[in-house]
Amino acid sequence: FVMPGKTMKKYGLAEFNLKKVPPEEIIEKLLGYVEKRYPEIYTVLITERNVYMVKKIHQFQRKYPEKIIIAVIGAGHVFGMKKLLENQ
Repeated sequence: FVMPGKTMKKYGLAEFNLKKVPPEEIIEKLLGYVEKRYPEIYTVLITERNVYMVKKIHQFQRKYPEKIIIAVIGAGHVFGMKKLLENQ
């Protein structure tokens, strides 16, 4: 998606560096922007993927109950997946 320069500044992203994980506050603002402006994209890229990844984590936990499961996920998925995992 494209975010205009004016909007980037509004969200504190004037100097956005993809080599670092942005602060949680910035991630939340960006996700909120995408969810509001592009709800279908948000649903597919965030919500549905969160559900899918949590389902896979649960499958691994059932298959390997004696093992510790480590999942590496993108910063934009942390909050949603954490919420799903805590509610199951």
